[in-house]
Amino acid sequence: MRSIGSYEIVSLLGDGGMGSVYKARDPRFDRLVAVKLLHPHYQRDPGIVQRFRAEAVIQAKLNHPGIVRVIDFVDNGDELAMVQEYVEGRPLSAILDGSPTGLGESLASDLTCQVLSALGHAHARGLVHRDIKPANILVWESEGQRVAKVTDFGIAKILGDDKKMTATGAKMGTLAYMSPEHIRSPKSVDARSDLYSVGVTLYEMLSGRLPFPQDTEYELMRHVLEVEPPPLPASAPPVSARLQAILDRSLAKDPTDRFASAEEFAAALRGETAGVAAPRRRTTLVRPAAPGVAQPVSAAGSGVGQWVVGACVGLAAVAAITFGIVRGTPAPPSTAAPDPRNARAEAEAAAARSKAEAAEAELAKLKARAEAEAQAQAQAQVQAQAEQAEAAERRREAVQLLRAELDAATTQSRALLDGGRPEQAREVVRAALDGVPGHLATDVAGESDALRRLLDQATESLIAKQAAAATEEARLRVQRDQVLAARQLYDQGKFTEAKNACEQLLRQPDLDPEVRRSTDRLLAESLEGLRRVFAGTRAGPAVTKKNP
Repeated sequence: MRSIGSYEIVSLLGDGGMGSVYKARDPRFDRLVAVKLLHPHYQRDPGIVQRFRAEAVIQAKLNHPGIVRVIDFVDNGDELAMVQEYVEGRPLSAILDGSPTGLGESLASDLTCQVLSALGHAHARGLVHRDIKPANILVWESEGQRVAKVTDFGIAKILGDDKKMTATGAKMGTLAYMSPEHIRSPKSVDARSDLYSVGVTLYEMLSGRLPFPQDTEYELMRHVLEVEPPPLPASAPPVSARLQAILDRSLAKDPTDRFASAEEFAAALRGETAGVAAPRRRTTLVRPAAPGVAQPVSAAGSGVGQWVVGACVGLAAVAAITFGIVRGTPAPPSTAAPDPRNARAEAEAAAARSKAEAAEAELAKLKARAEAEAQAQAQAQVQAQAEQAEAAERRREAVQLLRAELDAATTQSRALLDGGRPEQAREVVRAALDGVPGHLATDVAGESDALRRLLDQATESLIAKQAAAATEEARLRVQRDQVLAARQLYDQGKFTEAKNACEQLLRQPDLDPEVRRSTDRLLAESLEGLRRVFAGTRAGPAVTKKNP
């Protein structure tokens, strides 16, 4: 079985331009990990090696449930690899490939909020990702919920750090998701550039396509810099006007027109803000069914509504023209003989009146249809608002329950820590943090941070406890070695040296109780040996009587 460092390769997860990602097993902790191995020919490029190391350092500093954790780095001369937690999921890009019309408003908004929570954590620590896209978002199922994690901080920018990561200063990232300011000047981007990329990703989740699907790089860059993003296509599922306004604001060309932070963006998606700036109105000309003047129609309305208005205008024009012909100034009465041409004119007038009446009837039907459609839209909006309110209430209840569980875990772990049981305290904290669903992580950020601080304290206490235990073990080993040396002196008949060694050992104030009992017994045996030697010396040599 092939290994990278101490990690045993299980299978290949993916192969990219710069390296390969493997599913591997960590034998030390019996867990699965993901190993990102840099291709050998790139290991000779100092710039790429620097970028690869920087990615590991940056990502290792981030501790958030929505960010893939880095747990190790392998550099054994022949291999350069980053070891990350293994996520049993799929890239969002693969999910979108199987959803040509998008994921729907609810799921798209929920996943976007999770991504924004992770980015908010990174932005608060001065990091801009600069390559947010569906391929860098992993999604998996957890307790019936879709959970998202952000990965690949390979081109992340540290705010205020102008050091180059490449020798040429080339633009890095994926062009279709880049913000206009990223294309103009990659060095000058801030957190709002990530929010633009999130907006593009949200657009794709809602429609199944990119806002600018141009074929050439030049055309794509021109559209990103100069052309307003189009509204969601008619093939996409309908979304609320509020979400369309949020999407428009996130894709604003000027960073100052976007959301100021990831937290503000997420709050707008959750409906926690008072209002969102209205989307820019786009005007489209709709040609009527009959001669007339084109009427401007807001592109924010539905396609059916535009068709109804255009048709109504056309039919009105037909009716007006027809009635203008039929109801014009009547000809003066004539006493001449009937003219066949007059009969034909009367027939044509009757036909025109019939057409006008039919047009009026059709116009009435269209008006009724438009009113019914407007009423249906209003009912759908009311129902959507009710569903949103119900979902918000369920979320609030789930957050309250989760906070109660985290508070209980905090109390229990603190008691264990105060009782000198850091191992049990760590287990309680880890179990509580692992039980936080990704889509609720932002709501319980304060409680989670308190638990993480307790985890750090428990870890420090455990390390101190282990160090004290090691010191005690070393001291006990020295005392046992001293007893063993005294025993060897006794076995050699050196009772005086054995007695002195025992007495010296017994004078130690921190002598282990078991060692003390062994030393007391050996001291008694040494004194008995001295007594026997002394008694034999006093008796003198034995006298042998000779026979006469």
